[in-house]
Amino acid sequence: MSAYPLSIILVGVGDGPWDMMKEFDDNIPERDFDNFEFVNFTEIMSKKVDSTRKETEFALAALKEIPTQFLKTIELGILRLVVVVVDKALNSATFAGAQSGLEG
Repeated sequence: MSAYPLSIILVGVGDGPWDMMKEFDDNIPERDFDNFEFVNFTEIMSKKVDSTRKETEFALAALKEIPTQFLKTIELGILRLVVVVVDKALNSATFAGAQSGLEG
């Protein structure tokens, strides 16, 4: 599952049970990097705080591992960084580098 530059975010909605998903999130064997995140939407949204705070907490919980996952895919050579150079005078962009390490 982690041989590709893919991040998986599983959102739990309802009363679950979600214990198995939390365990799964923390203990998936045989993967190159942690590319799975479980977020309990109902648990976050049922908190007695204002809706903006709940929405912010959900977004942070869902996306918190993306930067680390991105860097790990580059480190492992699964994804190669694409450099974009913008020429303001020509109002165009030039792309350098391969987009992924999956080419044959």
